[in-house]
Amino acid sequence: MTDISGTARLGGKGAGLVRLVQHGARVPPFVVLGPDAEPGSIEAEVAKLGEVLFAVRSSAIGEDSAEH
Repeated sequence: MTDISGTARLGGKGAGLVRLVQHGARVPPFVVLGPDAEPGSIEAEVAKLGEVLFAVRSSAIGEDSAEH
């Protein structure tokens, strides 16, 4: 991920990754998809990463909120 603008639409973990990058931390390449992502988006974004190992973290909206 190279475009680190617009973090207000990201979840807490995605926004945290962006903040780490903004502050110069060494963060592996990552992709953050929002709830309105088009079908097939994950495949297209992962393909941009190239031949690397990656993990998937999926959360429902509000899953990491104070109520949970």
